[in-house]
Amino acid sequence: MIVTSTGLVFFTAADGKIYAYDSYNGKVLWSSKLPMVSDALQSMYELNGHHYLVVSATSPPNLLGLQKEQAKNNKTNIPIDHHGGYIVYSLP
Repeated sequence: MIVTSTGLVFFTAADGKIYAYDSYNGKVLWSSKLPMVSDALQSMYELNGHHYLVVSATSPPNLLGLQKEQAKNNKTNIPIDHHGGYIVYSLP
């Protein structure tokens, strides 16, 4: 997670979303669905006076569950759609 000097907490969750919380009261201020699950640390940078949040979203959701379902159904070729990557959010 990332905590900013202005009291924002950015956190990625196993539900495939990124959240922004108010560190003072815990209220969710914003959330966004990611194309894949993030299992990496977020990064933040500033360029020309603008702040950016970078999120790596490259892990398939519930891969283990998919493998279990595949074995249960005795199927061997269930495709996994890999359309993740780095997502960059511009902060106001």
